[in-house]
Amino acid sequence: MRGLRRALILAGILAIAGYAGAVVWLITQETRLVFEAGRSIWCRGEMGVSILERVEAESSDDCVVVLVTTAVGLEPPYTPAGIKAATTFTMIEDWELAPGPEGTTLTKTWRDIRATGDPPFPLEDAVRETAKGERDSLVERWNEAARAR
Repeated sequence: MRGLRRALILAGILAIAGYAGAVVWLITQETRLVFEAGRSIWCRGEMGVSILERVEAESSDDCVVVLVTTAVGLEPPYTPAGIKAATTFTMIEDWELAPGPEGTTLTKTWRDIRATGDPPFPLEDAVRETAKGERDSLVERWNEAARAR
């Protein structure tokens, strides 16, 4: 039983880590990628696939609010309807931008994490560990993109 719990926690962390890698790519491509109302993008990690949709009613010039819908174990072909039908969990991301004397600060917050059914792993722990693990990579890539301008 303990081994199964560890395996499920690892699977959850890997799923969110794959998602986090896609988020790093999205952030480094921010000058070429625009979330448009009514449009979505998807990204795939080792364990799952996510669809990201801008929440227009909550977004502003200073904060882009994104609904992330993730399906773990979904097989291709990936479609928005397929991802939504196989949803494992959803969460909201706030991407806040604040100008400062040395550039722009991006603060990303994950909130409102909700599982469909009985989650196969502790979502909050997996999100927390992934956030800690992606911080340095996000900072490095964001600064790299800024220096390239």
